[in-house]
Amino acid sequence: MLFCAACAVGELRSFSYDGFVVFGEEDEVMVWSSVLPAADVDRLRAAFTCPTPLAGGCGCPQHVRAYDTSVRVNKTRLPEHGPDRHSPAGRSTVSVAVVEGVAEFRSVN
Repeated sequence: MLFCAACAVGELRSFSYDGFVVFGEEDEVMVWSSVLPAADVDRLRAAFTCPTPLAGGCGCPQHVRAYDTSVRVNKTRLPEHGPDRHSPAGRSTVSVAVVEGVAEFRSVN
């Protein structure tokens, strides 16, 4: 999860690795991204129930739910090069819902 301090918009990002790529054909590390609107960034900050939110290896119910739902939401594969790699244009959007007191990610489009 990334947040922009200037505009308060967030980005949910994940990576995958393709070990079968021929050298020079394409980037073997693929980046997948979704935009998280500012209101959902605020909701995530308020609802994230783990006392150590930056502990990525934490096995608490909040971290488990956040991981499980972030993997399943729709994300857009970013191009390897060019301005679209750094622009939110054309990316899928996710939202945050609080279910049973725990924050989770949901696909919007």
